[in-house]
Parts: sequence; structure tokens; C-alpha cells
Amino acid sequence: MVGIAAFGALFFVAPVAGLGLAVTVAVAKGGFGGVQSMDALYGTDHLRTRPQRWLAAVVRGGAVMVVPMLFWTDVFYAFSSVMISIFDPSAVSALGGDIATRRLVLGGGYGALVVAHLGLGYRRAAGTGSFLADAAETLLLIAYFALVPVVIAVGLYFPLWYSARQVARSSAVDDTAMTQADATGMLDALDADDPARATLASWAVLIVGSVATFGLAAVLWLLSPQPLGGGGILVGLVAFWSIFVSIIALPHVVVGGWLDRTRGIWYVP
Repeated sequence: MVGIAAFGALFFVAPVAGLGLAVTVAVAKGGFGGVQSMDALYGTDHLRTRPQRWLAAVVRGGAVMVVPMLFWTDVFYAFSSVMISIFDPSAVSALGGDIATRRLVLGGGYGALVVAHLGLGYRRAAGTGSFLADAAETLLLIAYFALVPVVIAVGLYFPLWYSARQVARSSAVDDTAMTQADATGMLDALDADDPARATLASWAVLIVGSVATFGLAAVLWLLSPQPLGGGGILVGLVAFWSIFVSIIALPHVVVGGWLDRTRGIWYVP
């Protein structure tokens, strides 16, 4: 809650910095989530060191945010202006400057990271097919975000690609756990004494979480000087919701992904 409150306050105090952090959160969520999915689905034996795993995460997550900045620059900055205007319309001027130079530097830097990621992966490939799968997905993500308009691309990426892969990963982890349990005779240790109580507890957690989540959205809406950012109902709602999702995702990424190094954010019991 402290992280969520601090992130929300940052938008009110310095909305441009808040937007920058939101972009970083999206990159981290997509990137590290993708690497964890690779671990479960087809392996990551070509990612042999922690820095190489971070490089893979930055490249994959960068496709979600950096590629649209390069190929849909005008749309990206226009939508960013609406998001900033929710909190302080006058702060939009900070997005100005030499956008062409900024785009060149950003494109060159990201391109170098992509080449480094694919080059290292190729050199360290063990012939299991994990590198080929990683390379194919990486290039597919880059092409997707380069060709599809940014708002549509990001809007479809998380529910259709990211979520689907996390479900597939959960299934793979569950199957592995069940196989190990069968092999060691531990199936009897599963807690099946009171399935009804377990179901009720799960529903209670879900309901409480939903109420807290939408309650936080309502508070953010009421406190925002201009909740729609002057962008009309549809664009304004998408902008507001994008900010809200990034705020609640911050502790999700930081605490689970980086502080809990034993299990991680995408751990499946």
C-alpha cells in the first residue's frame, strides 16, 4: 500500500516523472513476465547469467513501450499528453524538445540491446530450441508493436498475449508439480479435508481484493483535477485506466519480481 500511495502521489506532484515510472513498470512487467514464461514453457538454457536474463527482459518489455515510441511517435506523445493532463495540463510542455533526436537515440540504444540479446543467445544456445523460440517471439513482439497502433497494440497485448502466456505457464508448473507428487507419493499430503471452506476463503479473498482495487480507482478519480485529461470520454477513460493499472502494478513488480528472489512474482504454488 505504501508503494501504491507513493506512486499515486508522484503523479500529482510530478506527472511527467509519474508517466516515466509507469512506462518503466510496463516494461518490467512485460519483460520479466516473459522471461518467467520462457522458464516454464520451453526453457531458458541460452540465458546463462543474471545480466543476460535482465537483458532479455529489457528487450522483451521494451517492445511494449519503446517500439511504439519509435514507430507511433505522434500517437504515443498525444496519448501521453492526455495522461499527464489528468493531473496537470501545464506539465505537458515538458514533453516537448527535439523529439527527432530523442527518437534517434532511443532507437539506436534499443536496437543495440536487441542485437546484443539475440547475439548472446545464439552464441550460448544449447541446441534445445529455447533460443529459436525466444528469438521468434522477440521479433514477433517487435513487429507487432511496430505495425499495430499503440493504443490498440498495448490494449490487446496484456489480455491476449501476456495473460494467456501466464495461464500457460501456470498450467505447465501445475503439471510438473503433479508429476513430482506422483513420483514421490506425496499426493496424500494435499489439503482436501474441507474443500468447501477453501473455496469460500478463495472467494472472500477475491471479493475483498476487487472492492479494494475499484475503491482505489474511485479515490484516484475523485482526487484527479481532470480525470479524463480533456481527451473525451473514450480516450480519457483509457488514459485514466492505464495510469491506474500502472499504479497497482508497481508493488506487484517490485516486491514480487525483485525483492522476492526465491519465488518471484510469477511463482505458482
